[in-house]
Amino acid sequence: MGASSTVLSIKYAFDYSNNYNSIDATTKAASISEFGVAEYNIAEYSASIFIDKITAQLTGSGNVLQVGVNASINGNALSLQKLDIYSVLGRTI
Repeated sequence: MGASSTVLSIKYAFDYSNNYNSIDATTKAASISEFGVAEYNIAEYSASIFIDKITAQLTGSGNVLQVGVNASINGNALSLQKLDIYSVLGRTI
């Protein structure tokens, strides 16, 4: 069913390290319409795509940040449209 309830594994490391940290995030569950499966009086309409905003807080420090995203899609469509990274300089409490 598309990218509904897909687990994304966000991996990141600092300063070209091979020791990656990992955080899992899951897309929302959504009913995706399918062609050719409707029956009279029980068909449901839904959009063929959905947009989900996933946020994750990464921790660590360094001059260079490496980021990767892994997902098992099993032949379904999944698209990463935008990736924003906000950093805080200095010490935070």
